[in-house]
Amino acid sequence: MSAKKGITPIISIIILLLITVGLAASAWTYMSNYMTTLTAKAIEIPTQQCIQGEKAMAIVHNIGTSSILVGGAKSDIIIMNSSGSSIQGTWTDLQDNPLTNITSGGYGKVVIGTCCSGDECPKTCSYNFIVGGRSYTVSVYCPGA
Repeated sequence: MSAKKGITPIISIIILLLITVGLAASAWTYMSNYMTTLTAKAIEIPTQQCIQGEKAMAIVHNIGTSSILVGGAKSDIIIMNSSGSSIQGTWTDLQDNPLTNITSGGYGKVVIGTCCSGDECPKTCSYNFIVGGRSYTVSVYCPGA
C-alpha cells in the first residue's frame, strides 16, 4: 500500500487566503490609480452664452486636482463641434488676459468661434469638451447680430 501525502487543510487555507489578499491588493491598486486619473483633470462649465450675437463662449471651471493645459497642440481639453471637427478656441482668464493653463480651482474663458453668421442665424450650436476621459456637452443659442 502506497502512502499518498498531500498538503494539510491548514496549509491549503493559508494559500487560499494569500491568493485572496493578493487579488484584493491588485484590485485596490488598479481602482486607486483609475480614480486618481479621473479626478486629476475634471471640469464643469457653469456658463455658456453667445457673444456679439454670433460667437459661442464658455466659462470652464477646473474642479480637478491638477492644472489643465489649454490652447495649443498639447492642450488637455479637446473641443469638438457637432460634426466632429476639433476646434482650438481662444482661451483667456476672466479678465481677458491670455491663458495657457487653468489651475486647480481656477476658471478660464474660451471663445469657441462663430456659431452662425448672416442668414444662418438664429441657431443653436453644440460643442463637446473632452478632458480627463470625460465629455461635457455645451449648447449655445445665438440669435445673430
